[in-house]
Amino acid sequence: GRPVVALGRGGALETVVPGVTGLLVEGESVENLAEAMARVTRLSFDRAAIRRHAESYDTARFERAMHGLLTDALAVRH
Repeated sequence: GRPVVALGRGGALETVVPGVTGLLVEGESVENLAEAMARVTRLSFDRAAIRRHAESYDTARFERAMHGLLTDALAVRH
């Protein structure tokens, strides 16, 4: 239920919802990171919304999704 401050590239682009689950930092400068850290403390975040979003990445969901993908892939091959 805590907001994330992450560099705006890679996996963070897929998992962080700016302004909802945290903030993305553009560029790798200390100044940009410091600004984002200061900004995140001034903003209000819904802890329940952050938690719900994080739960969408839980292990059981991942396993169900992978099972579905593999089942579909095997069905196409046969």
